[in-house]
Amino acid sequence: MNQKKAVVARSNEVDRALLARVADLYSATFTKRPDVRAECERAGIVFGAFPVGFKIGYADGALMKHLDGESTIRETARASGLLTHDGREVFAGLVTITALAIGGYVRGIAGFALDGSREAYAGDYIPLLATSAKRERVVVTPRLVDAVAMISRGIVATNVPREDFGGLFAGL
Repeated sequence: MNQKKAVVARSNEVDRALLARVADLYSATFTKRPDVRAECERAGIVFGAFPVGFKIGYADGALMKHLDGESTIRETARASGLLTHDGREVFAGLVTITALAIGGYVRGIAGFALDGSREAYAGDYIPLLATSAKRERVVVTPRLVDAVAMISRGIVATNVPREDFGGLFAGL
């Protein structure tokens, strides 16, 4: 499978208040989209067991419609990893996972296509097992969607993007 390289914004460029607004928007959008929830369930993601400290959302591509009217918002969104250089929403069409810090602020947002073909990150890259207790075994997957499905079923898992493993996941 030819996987596109994940889009990542480094944490020093991120506007945390904007990330929080976007995470709330994505979460609200997810609750209004039973079709997306059904697709997630077909992909093996069980929501009742999802870890504390993470919230799920869905980016329907309407981010700028919700944020427009603020003079600097487009540049801030671009610098925070929410828009591409040409103004397109990075997470459009992706299921999102927001990682929350103990104080409740947003550490980062990760997004994934349910078929595993695309991923995106904004904020701090947070391995999904960050809130899990120390375990003897951890499943490492090259696709975020696989890690999310495993974690939602109580399996300690994390994802590491393919490019971070050199050739280890070649051909998968």
